[in-house]
Amino acid sequence: RLKHRGPDWSGLFQCEGNFLAQQRLSVVSPLSGDQPLYNEDRTVVVVANGEIYNHKKIRKQFAAKHTFTTGSDCEVIIPLV
Repeated sequence: RLKHRGPDWSGLFQCEGNFLAQQRLSVVSPLSGDQPLYNEDRTVVVVANGEIYNHKKIRKQFAAKHTFTTGSDCEVIIPLV
């Protein structure tokens, strides 16, 4: 267990005995993008620590396949899955 990344948000997802947790430092989208991030039917759950530099290009590519609900660069991982 680590809790170093940032003061902006703490998120937790639990499914049976499995947990995904994220401690957020807002860089790209400070007002949205709290994690975990989900697809429309919540069958894909994403937590990510990093910055996706080409997220705007990927977002445009997948705009018809995924309804983006945040400004987070990490949300582009969902349609890539």
